[in-house]
Amino acid sequence: MSSYGRWLSALNQPFHMLAIEVLIKCFGSFRARESLGLVQPRPNYAYGLLRAADISLWLGRSKATVIEFGVAAGAGLLAMIETAEQVTRATGVAFRIVGFDSGRGLPAFEGYKDHPELWAPGDFAMSDRARLEERVRGKAELVFGDIADTVGPFMDSLNPEAPLGFIAVDVDLYSATVACLRVLTGRPELYNPAVAVYLDDITTYFG
Repeated sequence: MSSYGRWLSALNQPFHMLAIEVLIKCFGSFRARESLGLVQPRPNYAYGLLRAADISLWLGRSKATVIEFGVAAGAGLLAMIETAEQVTRATGVAFRIVGFDSGRGLPAFEGYKDHPELWAPGDFAMSDRARLEERVRGKAELVFGDIADTVGPFMDSLNPEAPLGFIAVDVDLYSATVACLRVLTGRPELYNPAVAVYLDDITTYFG
């Protein structure tokens, strides 16, 4: 939701609720802000990251792995890094953050389920790979290539000491989404007992 949209939504709230929200946004803990969807720029990432951390703590682990499928220009991955730092301060759990992208935009389509009437191969190409690599260096890993080819080798790198706890899928195509979800087919000990999954583009008319 845009800032304008959030303000319009806020104006529809009773005054006392709006006042409470403002107080929590300004002075509340990370958990309090997350519970009201006030962690920006991507509240959905805050939810997934915090759940991944809490379940890892329940398991007695101090680290979790989280993934963004579909990095494009990098706004989402940078938001994930920023939010992960806040979650680490709140919980003590550190994150292995991994972003997957072809670097070349959308791949060739595999059928009508990929909605060729909406997208075109090459859409959402990474505009400046070198700059993004520099910005995330030491904070996140970037895995380049067709996800159908890269997800398997990545799974070999998963470690039970940093179980997979959250994935965000924003690859637009049905075929690419199927490839992403293969990351959930490994050995049980490589995952939190519950893995939070965020799927983009599911509320539109073509979802």
